[in-house]
Amino acid sequence: MRFAFIISSTIGFFLFLPLGLFAAGPINIGAGVFAGVIGGIVGSLLVAPFYYVLRRDHKQELVDKVEPIRLDASAIVAGLWRLDRHLVFDPATAIFPQRCIFTNKVVKVLRPFTIGHLKGKSVVEVALVGAKKRVEYLPVSKEWLRNRQRINKAVQWIAITVAFAGIVASIAGWSLTGNEKIFGLLLSLSVIGFLIGLALPRIADFGDRQEIYFANLLEDGRIIIQDPHPEFIAGLPELKAGFFHGVMGIEQLREPK
Repeated sequence: MRFAFIISSTIGFFLFLPLGLFAAGPINIGAGVFAGVIGGIVGSLLVAPFYYVLRRDHKQELVDKVEPIRLDASAIVAGLWRLDRHLVFDPATAIFPQRCIFTNKVVKVLRPFTIGHLKGKSVVEVALVGAKKRVEYLPVSKEWLRNRQRINKAVQWIAITVAFAGIVASIAGWSLTGNEKIFGLLLSLSVIGFLIGLALPRIADFGDRQEIYFANLLEDGRIIIQDPHPEFIAGLPELKAGFFHGVMGIEQLREPK
C-alpha cells in the first residue's frame, strides 16, 4: 500500500506540475511550484484508483492458466434458469450444455472465471473497497475470449495514439504560440487520456483476463450472469423477480406457478 501511494503520488505530481506551474505564470516561479504541489496531491488521488485497476493480479494469472474441464455431451442440463435477459445458475447443481454462454457456439470445455459481484457501477470504486468474488467454471468459447482480447488491444493502441498526439499537439502549440499554459494543459490532458485508456478495459469489463465482474452473487449461492446470448437461455426454466427484489438488498426470485 505504501509503495502504491508513493508511485501514484509521484505520477500525480508530474502529471499536474506543468499545469500548476504555467497557470501561475513563468515569472512567479514560487507560486507555480506551490500550485504544482497542490496539483500533485490532487493528481495522486486521481491516479490511485488506476493503480488498483491495473495492478498485477497474481491470483487471476493462476486462474487464467488452469486447464479447462471437458463437458459431458450426454449430461442433462440442470441448475440453470432464465431471469428476464439474464442467466441464473446454481454452481452446486449446474450442468451446462455444450454451448457458449455469450455466443451460443459449440464448446467442449468449461473454463475457470473469476466472477465478481459489484454493488456499485464502477470497477474503480469497488476495487478500492474490495469486491465479492469467486471462481467458477463456465462454458465460454475461445472466440469470445479472443474478441475481448482484440478490443482490449485496440483500446490500448488508441490510448497510446491519443497520448502521442496530445504530446505532439502540446509541443506544437507551445512552439507556435509561446503559451506555456496551452502546453501544460494539453500535456496533462494527454497523460490523463492515456491512463483512462489503459484502465477502460477493466472498467468496462472487456479485459483480456478470464474474469466477469458484471454479475450478481446471490445469498442462496446462485449467480446471475448478465446479458448472455438470447438463444442460450431461450429454453431454460423461467424465474420471476418479486416486487421487493433488489430493494435494500432483498432477494426475491421464484419460479412462476
